[in-house]
Amino acid sequence: MEEDELSVNDLIAHRKLDRPIFHGFNITADSNDNIFYINPELLRFVRDKPNQNYIFRSMPLRYDNYELNKQVDLTIIWEGEKGKNEYGLDLAPRFQ
Repeated sequence: MEEDELSVNDLIAHRKLDRPIFHGFNITADSNDNIFYINPELLRFVRDKPNQNYIFRSMPLRYDNYELNKQVDLTIIWEGEKGKNEYGLDLAPRFQ
């Protein structure tokens, strides 16, 4: 499945799953203020779920996002070949 093929119809209620998957989108836009205010709410939502057998994943698109994800102890589970992003930074695509 390609990213542009994903739609709302592919979502399912997390309470129906034995092992739900939560995705933290790259929400920094042009400042890290969004991470400061929004990500803690998402992490608290996941942390407070009765079913703690979940996967929380993220796909950081900026280097500073990667560093912030490292600080909350997200582990890299896949990393692609390094290349320049639209800002000219040398980064590797990755899932954490």
